[in-house]
Amino acid sequence: MTAAASKTRARSETKLLVATSREGSTELTHLPFKSLPLILRRGDLLVINDAATLPASFSGSHLRTGLAIEMRLASSRLEELAEPIRWNAIFFGRGNWRTPTELRSPPPELQSGDELEFGHGLRAKVRRVLSQSGRMAEIEFEGEPSVLWHRMYLAGRPVQYSHLREDLDLWDVQTVFSGPPVSLEAPSAAFPLSWEIVFELERKGIQMVRLTHAAGLSATGDPEIDAELPFPERYWIPDETAEAVNQARGEGRRVIAVGTTVTRALESAVHCNGVADGTVRPGPGIATLKMTPSFQRQVVSGILSGFHDSGASHLQMLGSFMEPATLAQAYREAEEQGYLAHEFGDSCLILTQPRGRF
Repeated sequence: MTAAASKTRARSETKLLVATSREGSTELTHLPFKSLPLILRRGDLLVINDAATLPASFSGSHLRTGLAIEMRLASSRLEELAEPIRWNAIFFGRGNWRTPTELRSPPPELQSGDELEFGHGLRAKVRRVLSQSGRMAEIEFEGEPSVLWHRMYLAGRPVQYSHLREDLDLWDVQTVFSGPPVSLEAPSAAFPLSWEIVFELERKGIQMVRLTHAAGLSATGDPEIDAELPFPERYWIPDETAEAVNQARGEGRRVIAVGTTVTRALESAVHCNGVADGTVRPGPGIATLKMTPSFQRQVVSGILSGFHDSGASHLQMLGSFMEPATLAQAYREAEEQGYLAHEFGDSCLILTQPRGRF
């Protein structure tokens, strides 16, 4: 499927493929995205990731060799979502996002204790190398958290991939719901949700609640590291969100996740906490689930998502909502209809029958 190449594509042009499962069959419908309020029904619960996206890509120098590097934050090493000091990071050598990640030159050989400089007073030290390729390492920024945030926003830019034509600005990777700055890539399933559509959903009686999930990288350019994606990701579920989800499930109403991050957080709040009755627990947690087509969802009965590359972990997750053959058919039909993929592309809405409380 062709990737959306421009960040300036009008949201009014976004297409929506609706896949509705009923009694063992799946119906595919093609609509403009603005029709979403017509597709959903009163009583549906829409759950949104309100994480804002950080500038998580930093270009600078590997001081021991004097060579150029790019560092992309991959996951936080500390307990608090808002703590910016220690991270796992992915490294590249000379070049930038315009070269596909799998073709990027390797970084200089990293060693524990190596110092890195990124401008605007932002410096970091390599604590240890985490991959055989030398592309992944644990790093620690220098300075107090309050100072670090300022320097990171000055020195960094959004993580970006080569399918786009223009440089991304930080505001390009935020949604209308953006709150705590914890995501390393945008929770982009919510990009097409304008305030006009949100107000129309509310007028129709569709309930909307939020959680915060620190979305990580979607690709590193290293096949061995990519096979481990998604990395463990931190999330926080407010009391009112957990209550709304549990009530909707108990009443047989649909719980629809806006994006794979929301799905992973809600299902993790059941599976990773050892909860046997399908109840979503509020509070912080770490999503470690690998949601493959065989995964048995307990919470989410529908998902609003973008279109993903073959083999991507996001696409594997969509396979838990639809039979692989049906999902492949939907993707073929979307390609025939000219749908675009990736974060600035088109959307799909997969609706399955809600599952009651266990």
